[in-house]
Amino acid sequence: MLFFDLDDTILDTKTINRNVFVKIHQDLQVPLDLDDFMGTFRRILRVAMLRHFDFLPNESIGINPMDYLMTQEPYEPQHMEAFKEDVWTQLRDLGLTCTRETFFQTILNHREDFSSFIPGMEEVLKEVAKLDSLGLITNGISEIQHGKVQSLGLEKSFKKIFVSGDFGYGKPDPRFYQFVLDEVKLEGKDCIMIGDNIQNDVLGSMAMGFQAIFFKEEKTRYLVPQAKTPQELLEKIKALYH
Repeated sequence: MLFFDLDDTILDTKTINRNVFVKIHQDLQVPLDLDDFMGTFRRILRVAMLRHFDFLPNESIGINPMDYLMTQEPYEPQHMEAFKEDVWTQLRDLGLTCTRETFFQTILNHREDFSSFIPGMEEVLKEVAKLDSLGLITNGISEIQHGKVQSLGLEKSFKKIFVSGDFGYGKPDPRFYQFVLDEVKLEGKDCIMIGDNIQNDVLGSMAMGFQAIFFKEEKTRYLVPQAKTPQELLEKIKALYH
C-alpha cells in the first residue's frame, strides 16, 4: 500500500499559508508591513501554543498554530480561551483597530482556503493510484486535516486516512504506524511512505519496516531514497513496482 503525508507533500502549504496571511492582512487593514506582520503573528501563535496547550510531541508535532484559531469543534476548551486571549492581546498592540470578535471571525473566514496542490502532485496521485491502494498519514488537528482533504476533493482517492488528532499521538511514534498497519492488515514491508519530514515520514516509517521516499528539494544528512520534484517522485514510485 502506498501512503502519503499531506502538508508540504500533497498540499502546497507554504504558498497557502502566505496567501492566507495576505488576505488577513488586507481584511484587517493591518498598518504593519506584510512580512513583519507574518513574522510577528507566527511568533505570537507558536509561543502561545507552547504556553497554553498540552504540547505533547507525539500528538502535536507538525501542527500549524493557526489551525487552533480555525477550529470550530471543541478542542481543549480549558486551554483554548487562554490561548486566544493571549494571541489577541499581543496582536492588538500591533495597531489593529478591529474588535476581538471581528479578528477571530476574519481568521475563520479563511479556513476553507487550503485547497492548492503542490504543482504536479494531483497528477502523481492519479498515476500511482493505478499501481496500488493509497493511504494518507498526517499529523494535525482532526477537524482541520480532514477539512483539508475535503477541500482538495481527495476523500475518494484514499482507501484509508489516518490523522494524529484522532488518536492522541502521531508520526513518528511507532504506535501510530502500528495502528495503521493493524487497520490495513499489512506488514511494514508491504507499505511505502512518502513525505517531506525526514523524522516523521521517512525514519519513523522505516522503523516499522516501511520503504520510504523523502520528498523535498533540500538535501538531508541521511542516505535515504529522495525525490526533489513530483516527476522524479513518480519515477521512483514506479520503479518500486517493477
